[in-house]
Amino acid sequence: MDTKKDIVLMSVPLLQLDSAITGPYALKSVLQSEGFSCKVYDFNTYLWYEIGDRAPELWDPNGTVFGIQEELDTYLHIIHPVIEQYVREIMENDNPDWIGITQFAWTSGNISKLIIAEFKNQGFIGKTVLGGPNCMEYNPDHHMWNVGDHIIYGEAEISLVELLKGNTTYPGIDNKNFLQLQKLDDFPYPDYSDVQWDHYNTTGSNYGEDAWRNPNRLLNNLYVTFSRGCVRQCTFCDIHAMAPKFKFRAGQRVADEIVHHHKTYPHIKKINFTDSLINGSVSQFEKFLDTIIEYKENGSLPNDLIFWGQAIARPANQHPESHFEKMKKAGIRSLSVGIESGSEAVRDHMKKKFSNADLDYTIEMFEKYNLSLSALMIVGYPTETEKDFQDTLDLFTRHKDKSCIGNVAIGPTMVILPNAHIAPMVPELGIHGDVNGDWVLDENTLEVRIERWLRLREHLLELNYRVSPDRHSKQIQEYRDKLIEIRQGKRDPNQRSYIEEWGYDNILSKKDEQ
Repeated sequence: MDTKKDIVLMSVPLLQLDSAITGPYALKSVLQSEGFSCKVYDFNTYLWYEIGDRAPELWDPNGTVFGIQEELDTYLHIIHPVIEQYVREIMENDNPDWIGITQFAWTSGNISKLIIAEFKNQGFIGKTVLGGPNCMEYNPDHHMWNVGDHIIYGEAEISLVELLKGNTTYPGIDNKNFLQLQKLDDFPYPDYSDVQWDHYNTTGSNYGEDAWRNPNRLLNNLYVTFSRGCVRQCTFCDIHAMAPKFKFRAGQRVADEIVHHHKTYPHIKKINFTDSLINGSVSQFEKFLDTIIEYKENGSLPNDLIFWGQAIARPANQHPESHFEKMKKAGIRSLSVGIESGSEAVRDHMKKKFSNADLDYTIEMFEKYNLSLSALMIVGYPTETEKDFQDTLDLFTRHKDKSCIGNVAIGPTMVILPNAHIAPMVPELGIHGDVNGDWVLDENTLEVRIERWLRLREHLLELNYRVSPDRHSKQIQEYRDKLIEIRQGKRDPNQRSYIEEWGYDNILSKKDEQ
């Protein structure tokens, strides 16, 4: 039997161990519908399955090993033999003409270099292509430039097919002039048949006795996409770089996809949505809820199937109480809501477009219908004053008795992403870099932002909120200590700015140290 594949797609670390990202599996179904053979591998869990017992720390949520070459080098003695084995298996079993590697995050690059080098070392003569969200950062000055034969910018459903057909001039192939997909429902459902369900870790910890290689514990969740892009144009966000316009699917079609996955993979108990917000189209969101309720009532879906995702806070005239009642009945278990700040003034500048009254209403509805809300927060937005920050503290004090706020996730203080809407506003706002290259606006220095971040975390813990994921606190405290020593003249300015510590390019120049 000929097992040769036209293309092998793969995801690479660092990714969560309790889920399989949907991108490669969505592309597989598209490629197959166009007559191309495809196999998907998850090297993140492949590596975990081989060495997770010896180096579980590699998958710590706040880990930087895969993103920083010097740190990765210290683990190559155990990682590289696995890469050699992995590549050998693909060469023997699939003998592909193409290798496609998802660049999901800033940690994807260095390991991708090693994998591509090993393919070449083992005689691979085909072509390689990189794609995914982090590719939007790739330019001639980036360390990943020219690592693969091609880069696909933006969505790849059409451009990857064109590339395999030999059309290297299609928009988005090796240039950022990509064409955004207009009708998401035109594409087939993702094909998850290559998922190795027993290679994942759903225990919540990488260090427990049953976290590694437990054949009786299968991955029990899948990702589904309702929409791409966002209805908001939040200044701090860069999602528009890859999806400039908000595009959404029909609620009925999304519900039907979930029925398909349930029939194909009956062990699935949870659906995670990939969306920035599942309620971007209120009408289609309500249609989805109505259809899911109907499917549960007629037995097409099990009653214990639950849903997790992200949403935006909306006023009562857009989200009446009946919507929250339907969320509960449909099985919506938890939604992450980008609150960002307790200050209306800060949120107005961010273009979040909801008031404190809207926020309080949303929290009250979550509480009434026993829905879990994960509050996403940003500390140190450029216009944030001490009063604005106090508003954030007051927000959580005001709702301290609400059990619906399941956790609070605090980002690593405000960073100015290269592709964010706020980036071109830097000159007019008067933002500049200090001796470390960290941004400053009036009294809003990195020291101030870090102190506020630590105060918010302490305040939340005192009020018995769960801060999760709490993956930034260690690095933030370490960076604070460095700043103190720099200001005291005990050490030279940092070679990497704060934003570079998190894997992003810095758009600011360092201030003249004199």
